[in-house]
Amino acid sequence: MRQLIKFIFLFSLPFAFALPSFAQVQISHNQLVIDNVTQPQLFGGELQYFRLRGGYGRNIPRAEVIALWNKALDRMVEAKMNTVSFYIPWDFHEYAEGQFDFTGNVDEDGDGNPDYPSRDLQTFFKLIEQHGIHRILVRPGPYINAEWGFLGFGAVPEWFHNKYPDSHMRTSYGWRTRLYDYHNPDFLRHSRLWFEALYKQVLKNQIGPGKPVVFLQLDNETNFQWQSIYNHDYGPRAIHRYQQFLQEKYLDLAVLNRTHQRNWMHWSLIQAPVRPGENLAEDRDWYQFADQSIYSYLGEIRKIWQNIGVAEPQVLFTLAESYNSVPNGLLPNFAFRNSPASTGMMTVNLYPKTDEAGHPVLNSPFKADLDVKSADSASDHYLGSKQEWVMGPEIQAGWWRGTSVSAEARLQTYLTILGHGLKAFYVYYFNEGQNWNVEWAAQQIKPLFDRLVEEQKLAQVPLSQLSNEFWGELQARSDREILVGFDVRHLMQNDPLENKDLYFDAPLDGHAEARDSFRQLKSIGERVISPYQDFLSRSLEVQDDVALVKDDWSHQPSGRAAIPSVIAASDWSGSLLGLLMNADINPSLLHADLSSESEFYSKLLVHLAWWCCAALTSRS
Repeated sequence: MRQLIKFIFLFSLPFAFALPSFAQVQISHNQLVIDNVTQPQLFGGELQYFRLRGGYGRNIPRAEVIALWNKALDRMVEAKMNTVSFYIPWDFHEYAEGQFDFTGNVDEDGDGNPDYPSRDLQTFFKLIEQHGIHRILVRPGPYINAEWGFLGFGAVPEWFHNKYPDSHMRTSYGWRTRLYDYHNPDFLRHSRLWFEALYKQVLKNQIGPGKPVVFLQLDNETNFQWQSIYNHDYGPRAIHRYQQFLQEKYLDLAVLNRTHQRNWMHWSLIQAPVRPGENLAEDRDWYQFADQSIYSYLGEIRKIWQNIGVAEPQVLFTLAESYNSVPNGLLPNFAFRNSPASTGMMTVNLYPKTDEAGHPVLNSPFKADLDVKSADSASDHYLGSKQEWVMGPEIQAGWWRGTSVSAEARLQTYLTILGHGLKAFYVYYFNEGQNWNVEWAAQQIKPLFDRLVEEQKLAQVPLSQLSNEFWGELQARSDREILVGFDVRHLMQNDPLENKDLYFDAPLDGHAEARDSFRQLKSIGERVISPYQDFLSRSLEVQDDVALVKDDWSHQPSGRAAIPSVIAASDWSGSLLGLLMNADINPSLLHADLSSESEFYSKLLVHLAWWCCAALTSRS
């Protein structure tokens, strides 16, 4: 235990406490309580049943699939894991509009064999129970990322894309992007139908007193796919919502024009900014609108579940996002992502070790500290009381080819977050396996490629000798006619099935065989989690009378090109926290717009302001 973290000491609550009789899932006295029973430290992984299919194609024998699932679950039990999380991909189960398969028995091609026994979600739940795991986090989307689906991420069905071509977000040029419009009525309607089918056929029997599903995640990483918010959303409906947002904020068009230094004659004529840095006031409103748009969307997803019959405290609604972004992108606004009864409780996705090959992998040694502290403090607002309880649905278990995440880097992340009070810890990915429909993009681009080759009379020219001008024209046509963002040159020059198997250097490979990183997790489970799980579940970190103050609204553009506000609020704040911790100061973290006023008293406040570097204020 001395390894957990050298500058933090844990102490346990020395008393028992009474719990309300009505509670099913709640956080009380810094502990998870389910059906009035306090729970141990949760330790598990993201076990993706839909990837353990036994092969990329159809008709894998059911026995092979079940054997893979049992093998992976056996490894979880071996590592002393007591919880499991998994996405439930919409496109995998609703194989045609209104046609769902949760038993793995559907034979769509009519060859007498079930197409995908790995769709048997009902049996997967039974196997989890048989392995003695009784606490489950489900993540049914509608969007799941997961490097999955015909778009390379998402899990929105292909049939939906074909039927509703206008459901995608659009660039300022009017071209469709790979993201779906969060507020598209067809998208929301079919999301509701997906949730209803999933609940009636599967989840209804898994939620409630004595049932295993205790956490339900609303959507996933809802942040414009870590892209600049100037890439989308510029569709007509989105621009109309932006105009309404401005009208509600400013009320008087003259006030807006003075603020934006514009001369708009009517609210309906206002256009959104398309190039960052040209008009700071417009940029800031565009950021606020994007935050508000995500907030209202997540609220709609929660309402859908509540109307179906799933509500707190049957489950705890959670959100998940990495506290990282690209320049001109969005960081999660904790004021919106922890809105009581409106959205869900923010959790943390941690990938601090992501440097390219040849660079040190301890590249963000204090980023995990910052993220856990930020989520912990913000959750107090959601829960309505001061609690130290944080969930991490995605704690880095590996990375893509080209970056080797060392055992030391993993250990540093895992033990740091345990020391800071992460009490529900899921490694991601726990297993690899097959991707889904990876050949789709190449199939769509091939006719465009053939037509351009014919137009330019290049049929006899080898692929490797086609000019940059040719590929540029093909890229432009693909962006206009299909979707923005596919790398057409790579897709045409490589095997369409090159990405049929996921690689993430995960603890288990695609055959559920253990790698060295599994043995490291097993060691943590055996030496730290299992013997101290009750102690860890009720322990708190000792903090000094110093607080690092975060302001979620400072994520907006700072007005100084040399100070990228998003990076400052994320990476630079992590560095400031590291500076304090290297001075043997373990601060708490306070949110300027969420934490209670009393928490700011009797502490030295440290604030990384977006208009300068760091500012120390006097004691309150």
